[in-house]
Amino acid sequence: GDTGETLVYNRGEVSVTRVMATQMELKKYVSTPQTGGHYRTNRQEDGTTRNIRAYFGHEYSYKLNLYNTGSPAEHVVVYDILEEGSTTASQWKGTFQRVDTSQAQNLGLAPVVYYSAATSPGPLESGSWTRTVPADPAWVKAVAVDFGSGFMKTARDVYVEVFLKAPEAREDLVGKRTVNHFSVSYTAADQETSLDSNEVQVSLDHPKGTVSLEKTDAESGEVLTGYRFQLLAADGTVAATLTDQAMDTEEIPTGPYILQEV
Repeated sequence: GDTGETLVYNRGEVSVTRVMATQMELKKYVSTPQTGGHYRTNRQEDGTTRNIRAYFGHEYSYKLNLYNTGSPAEHVVVYDILEEGSTTASQWKGTFQRVDTSQAQNLGLAPVVYYSAATSPGPLESGSWTRTVPADPAWVKAVAVDFGSGFMKTARDVYVEVFLKAPEAREDLVGKRTVNHFSVSYTAADQETSLDSNEVQVSLDHPKGTVSLEKTDAESGEVLTGYRFQLLAADGTVAATLTDQAMDTEEIPTGPYILQEV
């Protein structure tokens, strides 16, 4: 067929990516305290949208994943303009912390990280990038990872992680969203290509958590069922009810509670 034609490529249950003849698939994920350290996208397996939340003052991270299904790629450069969406504007932004390239290094690649204070820094050759780690993380508005002349092999996931910290608590930011994607340029089969990833959106909230409870017999150690407890807030209101099945609400704000059997 026409290898210059833009196609839609679908891998797995959620990834939809535009590819060229070389078939490099990009996917961006996010991990927050709410996701329990797991990387997620906004689209769930059943096609519905997942609301992913970061918590004020807490760290969160993005995973920039590349999967090459075509010819081995070289001169691969990943660009991430931090929390600048391709179609949707961000309502808040986190503060850059660090980049982790250990997974790519473990695969035998030699990634080099670049930093920029510009929100439109252009390619590495533009002069807007530096390899020097900044003393002030807030200075960083974009990162790039250059994989150099090494080949990125076919049928292998390669990823880097970018860590940020959410702003301190502000009521006017509760529920507001930040949007992020990344792009990549590379050469494969003597063809230079650039692609954009999916967007991920993250909303802001006060820290929340969940509670699980197991009741056992004091003498036998047998796990008991049929119990019912309540978590009482400082003012005496019921924040949640716990049974041997689960807590009746998904999350509650962090803080002190009184556990009372009813």
